[in-house]
Amino acid sequence: MNVKDYRSGRAEGMNLAYSIVKEGGIEALENELKFREKTKINTALAMKEIEAASKPMRGFINEVQILLWLSVLHDEFDFGKDRLNRAMDRFEQVHSAITDGYAGYCDYLELLQDKMKRILKAEYIVKDDDFKKKEDK
Repeated sequence: MNVKDYRSGRAEGMNLAYSIVKEGGIEALENELKFREKTKINTALAMKEIEAASKPMRGFINEVQILLWLSVLHDEFDFGKDRLNRAMDRFEQVHSAITDGYAGYCDYLELLQDKMKRILKAEYIVKDDDFKKKEDK
């Protein structure tokens, strides 16, 4: 990398930091830095832009995951229409509790690991402060 490219990259980074602070304040920049440290994403896009760009992909991944576990319940445990619908309703309740901050992903992770007496595979688990219960709820 030559000096010109390096200076250009620094200038772009400063401009991005400036726009983030201008729009959301210093807290937004701190959140951006935490996000980049956790995800190891190094890009000219801000966290908000990455979130918007990845939303359709995340929705598709979620739909595939739901399809997989409903298929397992049906194929391996003979769940029919009623039990599949009850499972889906319960999934939606748990999902709402987590997204609304009444429970944390980590709470469910610990509960299931305790009940299963098994450590869940690391590739299936996200360990992140954003998945913890919000204490003000």
